[in-house]
Amino acid sequence: MLKKLFGRLEKSIVNNWLDKNSNKLKVVPVRVNTSAVHTINQGAAFNLAAMSQAETIYNNMLSPLNGEHVKLSMLAKSKLMNWLKTCVVFDTETTGLGDDAQICEISIIDHAGSILLNTLVKPTCVIPDDVIAIHGITNEMVKDAPPWSKVAEKVQAIFMNRVVVAFNAKYDKRLLDQTSAICTPNLPRIYGDFYCAFEAYKVYRNEWNFDKNDYQRQSLINAAKQMGVEIQGKSHRALDDSQTTLEMMKAVAAA
Repeated sequence: MLKKLFGRLEKSIVNNWLDKNSNKLKVVPVRVNTSAVHTINQGAAFNLAAMSQAETIYNNMLSPLNGEHVKLSMLAKSKLMNWLKTCVVFDTETTGLGDDAQICEISIIDHAGSILLNTLVKPTCVIPDDVIAIHGITNEMVKDAPPWSKVAEKVQAIFMNRVVVAFNAKYDKRLLDQTSAICTPNLPRIYGDFYCAFEAYKVYRNEWNFDKNDYQRQSLINAAKQMGVEIQGKSHRALDDSQTTLEMMKAVAAA
């Protein structure tokens, strides 16, 4: 009765977590397909008992102890190890989280930990007080910093033909694009081969959040503590977070 439903679920879980056509982790949400459940008793009323049974088997199948999850965890570790061979790691601090936020600090280090770029950036907007309270970068600190137009070329030169890793690559890449669109609209956007340490680590960590139907999200601080990594400097400064990300990756590789 449940064969059709779980054939689809197994394919979604096992085959779609990693995009096998690239070196990138492709994490997708996994949820029960209600249309598939309806096919259990096609033409009949919705079967609540069958749905309850389906959810029980589904949750058991998604247990972190499930063999497929262990395999995915090892694949995630392998990805991190491969990135460490040639990657650069970067982090940004920004004026906020919205669509108009800009970068006010960026740091890039190589896989050996050497600092390639570490600079404040003068945004075209004011840094709000509530944001200053988080990263400690004040408007006074950035008033004489180089504008993004002076920093962007350096960033692009470093990213060229490199594996580029950030703990939260989706966010940092968005801020690169936003800042370029606002500050240097006539120049090409920053491009590179971007990879996300956050996505790789949560699969490696293999803790399932049944409410979210996804691996448990892990902050950089939690990931570092879980791997026994000393937090570098002050959290929410670009260089310190870049260094902590690199050390976390190294700890996973050595585990």
